[in-house]
Amino acid sequence: MSIPNAEILLAFKAGRAFRREGSNVVEPSPTKGAIYLTNGDDGLLHFIWKNRVTNDIEEVCYLGGGVCKLI
Repeated sequence: MSIPNAEILLAFKAGRAFRREGSNVVEPSPTKGAIYLTNGDDGLLHFIWKNRVTNDIEEVCYLGGGVCKLI
């Protein structure tokens, strides 16, 4: 899967971390990734985490309508 036809506002390398089941311990994942913030065709801000090794988009969050404020 690729980044949809959209205006990329910001892109940077980033890893991920996951909370261990049943505890508050957060453990890093060794997977290399990248974050993309794009303006989607739907008028929403798309927060995308893409695996840099497999080139797959693994996480997408849609933000819009005053939900997110960048400072």
